[in-house]
Amino acid sequence: MAHAPLPLENLSDYQAELRTDLLRVALRDGWDRVLMTLGWIHLVFFAVHQWAAMALNAKWPHLTLWPAELLLVLALFNAMLGKGWTKTSPLIGILTRVWATSLIIGFNAVTLNGMTGLGFRWYFLVWAGLATFGFATTAWLCGIRFLIPAVLMYFVGLAMVPMMEWSFLMIGVAWWAILQGIALSLRRERQRRPDLVEADPSAS
Repeated sequence: MAHAPLPLENLSDYQAELRTDLLRVALRDGWDRVLMTLGWIHLVFFAVHQWAAMALNAKWPHLTLWPAELLLVLALFNAMLGKGWTKTSPLIGILTRVWATSLIIGFNAVTLNGMTGLGFRWYFLVWAGLATFGFATTAWLCGIRFLIPAVLMYFVGLAMVPMMEWSFLMIGVAWWAILQGIALSLRRERQRRPDLVEADPSAS
């Protein structure tokens, strides 16, 4: 038996509730501190990547640094947010899957780059495109303002084409700036919406 379609206004209301819940959880759990710390971790690691690429011109440092950063980031999230952080809000779970998929495709691009034997790291262009896709998807789910970093990463990809030797540092700085900007936006929301934090049922 076919079910009647859900009215469009109900879908809009449901999405608004999900966004409000995500913001409440982000303010409650201190996602601003997490994102700021994540931005600095990413910047430091990619600065080391840049140094290794220019000073050593070898692949092994990158193969060591990437898993090290991933493990450090997972440890950061578990330490600052708790082990069940992906389940604290429905949208957090969805966004985690979106960005985890982008990460997997990004590493796949690195593998394909190595297998093709080309003399330059074209996978950075794929990374910029994946970041644009990830932030655009986040914008459709969480708010149109996330199109700003999506557009920024699009232009970072274009800027990397004539300066491929600086790609590690460029993408590291771009991610740092974006994460700091999102964190500062959350801090402004905490000042603007104290009622949202006070209304948190877990706070009582």
